[in-house]
Order: sequence, then C-alpha cells, then structure tokens
Amino acid sequence: MSQVYHCNDSIVIRSQALSDKQVADACIMLIAKELYFHRVFATKGKPVAEDNNNTMRANVYHNRDEFVKYATAHFTMPTNNGGMYLEGYPGQTGLN
Repeated sequence: MSQVYHCNDSIVIRSQALSDKQVADACIMLIAKELYFHRVFATKGKPVAEDNNNTMRANVYHNRDEFVKYATAHFTMPTNNGGMYLEGYPGQTGLN
C-alpha cells in the first residue's frame, strides 16, 4: 500500500489510490465510529481488557481485482467477500 494516512493516534488508513477528499471523509467516519464505540461501551477511550492493540489499520484497495490479488497474501484470508475485519493477536504485545 503506497499511501499511508494517520487520521489520529489510533487510526491509520493504508491505501492504493484514495483522493485527499476520500481520505478526509474516511477519517471523519472512522474517528466518529471510534468515539461512538468508546461512548457506548464506557471504555474511557481505553482498549478492553487484554487487548494490546493500540491502532486500527484500514487497508483500502483500489478495486476488487486488487483486493483479490493482495488481500490473501497480506492476511492469509479468503477474498470471496466484500472485505473483512481482522483483529490479529490482541493478547500479544508489539504486533500492531
């Protein structure tokens, strides 16, 4: 992914071909969702117990063909879907 955008300290968007406006819009939406999550679950902005992830990374592929081409290699996951949320290993430190 050639483009890397830091929306804030906890959200990163990696992409192939987003415009500046698309990135700005995505950051606004993701930050709002993050705030909503913390408000609903009363987390005070902290991860849940034993979750050592400190950032959420969104990978945005240019199109479906690019998703199919790269997502399996990047994440060892199926690509017969519209995308996936992958947590990784939240119980381990230093992996995100």
